[in-house]
Amino acid sequence: MTDVALDLLPEQKACEKRAIIASQRCVRIVSFAFIVQVLLSYPLWFPNTRTYPNIPVFDFLTLEYADWLTNGLSILLLISLIMASMTALWRQPMLNMGLLSLVLLILEDVYRFQPWVYVYGMLLLNIAWCRWRDRPELQLAGLQFIVSMVYFWTGIHKLNVQFVSDTYPWLVGVRDRDDE
Repeated sequence: MTDVALDLLPEQKACEKRAIIASQRCVRIVSFAFIVQVLLSYPLWFPNTRTYPNIPVFDFLTLEYADWLTNGLSILLLISLIMASMTALWRQPMLNMGLLSLVLLILEDVYRFQPWVYVYGMLLLNIAWCRWRDRPELQLAGLQFIVSMVYFWTGIHKLNVQFVSDTYPWLVGVRDRDDE
């Protein structure tokens, strides 16, 4: 029996190595995509050019003249995601710092809690959790579960009368013959 157990060790090491490489790729992909989304919605994260008010989650979080704090947290979020995707040594602390700054930014302004933000937040939380528990083999399964649940919910959401009668014909370009 010990011979069989010794024969499995190289396979297990190879499997662990593949899981770690996949984990590093996932961190890079999710971080890059989240950074791109933040930069595409620049006025939401950097309030210098913002024309709509902040709505904090709690009233005591209303910070007058604290644009520098919001800018600092936004920059910290971006830098921590960049560092998490580049260095393996600082990956866990940078992911934690990025998630903390994301939570603080969302608490400061509820507009930031958009669907893409909480999907990316859940993806990053899954990555950070699996790294903290030292289980990189579970990370990919967790990411797949989160993405599949997003698709599942969007499918369930479309099971209503308005989607079938109004939205779907509009999407495919079907028009009433009476209009012509």
